[in-house]
Amino acid sequence: MHKFEIAKSIVTPIRFFNREILVKRDDLLHTYFSGNKFRKLFYFLNNNNDGMNSKIKCVKSYGSIQSNAMLSIAALCLKNNYKFIYYINKPLERIEQHSIYGNLKYINQLKENGLQIEFISLQNSEYEEMKSVFYDKCIKNSTKENPTCFDWKENTLYLREGIAQPEAEYGYKILAKEIMDYFSNEDERIINIFLPSGTGTSSIYLQRNLKDNFKVFTTNCIGSEEYLKKQFLELDNNKIKNHPTIIQPKNKNQFQFGRLNIKLFNIIQQLKSETNIEFDYLYDSKGFLAIENNLHLFEKNPLLYIHCGGIIANESMLHRYYHARNKRISTSV
Repeated sequence: MHKFEIAKSIVTPIRFFNREILVKRDDLLHTYFSGNKFRKLFYFLNNNNDGMNSKIKCVKSYGSIQSNAMLSIAALCLKNNYKFIYYINKPLERIEQHSIYGNLKYINQLKENGLQIEFISLQNSEYEEMKSVFYDKCIKNSTKENPTCFDWKENTLYLREGIAQPEAEYGYKILAKEIMDYFSNEDERIINIFLPSGTGTSSIYLQRNLKDNFKVFTTNCIGSEEYLKKQFLELDNNKIKNHPTIIQPKNKNQFQFGRLNIKLFNIIQQLKSETNIEFDYLYDSKGFLAIENNLHLFEKNPLLYIHCGGIIANESMLHRYYHARNKRISTSV
């Protein structure tokens, strides 16, 4: 874990929806740092931050108990010998109950290798107040010259849920260059790129660092389309120009983040069967359904799909699906 070397992710062509789709295989980058979490944490993984890394003693973050970001941040902390404090709004008993699969299982493996992690459970009101503190430190008061996500007095780095903050852009500048290099022989041809959105961090920062002939499409996996647009404005300094295009799957309102849905399950199973690539049940599933419902947008030009990574979390999702197998899985379970 303490030696960290990662090469560029490869591009794999697949045939799906009766057309070619190019898949940027960010899922293959690293067990713990894969997909968008690798890109978002690249700034901290490679010490490109004016000596901040050498000062950090502790990292604080928050989110769900099976979060992909939680695992990646934990691996970062182990790599650099930081303490990790993670806030949840669930009872601490949930950690033990869900620790035999998914990201929590791998957290336990990191603990066996020396990870120092503390889970802190907060009530709803305390949790919302804590999120406001992180927003102020990571967004409201932070500048490039003075990134207040790092508290120099406490030697503590603050990372928002999903690592939705300006430091994440560094990794997307590199991804944008990889993509533009791959399509360097296409001149000014329109290149369509798709990646699903949670906080919108990945799609907004990728679009901002690509040339004008590269068009980023996304779909909102967490919250509404209006929520995602608000996130774009928050992360892009309230600029409205050139934001990613949001598209939707058919019957979009039937999909709620984290809820079991037979259509989400089936599309991932179909992808694995037909392409031999495992995709993510939470984000990639809705992403491919959104593409299927909007194939007319991609008829004439190449389509590059950015793999979300986070395949470890599929363990917990499959556990839930198999647990519900004897029940009725219809629109949602």
